[in-house]
Amino acid sequence: MTFDPFGDFETQGYLRNLAKEKDPEIVRRLEHTAFTTGIDAAFEYLAKVKHLSYPDVIETHRILFDAVYPWAGQDRLKTAPDPAISRGNVLFARPEDIRRAVEFALTHGQDKKADDPGEGHLDAYLKPFIREALSDDRLAEEIVQTPGLDGSDEQNEVLGKTSDPALKARYEQQKMKRRH
Repeated sequence: MTFDPFGDFETQGYLRNLAKEKDPEIVRRLEHTAFTTGIDAAFEYLAKVKHLSYPDVIETHRILFDAVYPWAGQDRLKTAPDPAISRGNVLFARPEDIRRAVEFALTHGQDKKADDPGEGHLDAYLKPFIREALSDDRLAEEIVQTPGLDGSDEQNEVLGKTSDPALKARYEQQKMKRRH
């Protein structure tokens, strides 16, 4: 089954790509090429940002993927407000919650005074990945070579509409898990 959150695969291709290509493998290659081509411009943009915010995330997405998607750099609340999307067992945030979730993560991730580095669960999780910092000129090259960035392990699925009572209950369960 093809991942089709917009419901127009037959006329617009996989994920409404600009080429209207229907083969997901070809679209993944287009995405990967766009990403690797745009990563330097994305870093240039981000280097000028003093405090990251949601519009910066959206702009970075546009820089990286506007060669493939006409909706790149737009809020999902605008482009696909209804589909409930999952990847494996992970239910993506509801479109109306995405901005708040990203702002929360960015605010806490950039707050050096209140994050207690070395004291939390995330620190323990990330510890095996810590290594010497790369020079700026090598960073893009390293990111491009990261396993999984080519989308080959992708398993996204449209579960239905976010207004579906069963999905609302699942979102509520997910919210309760986060509180504990």
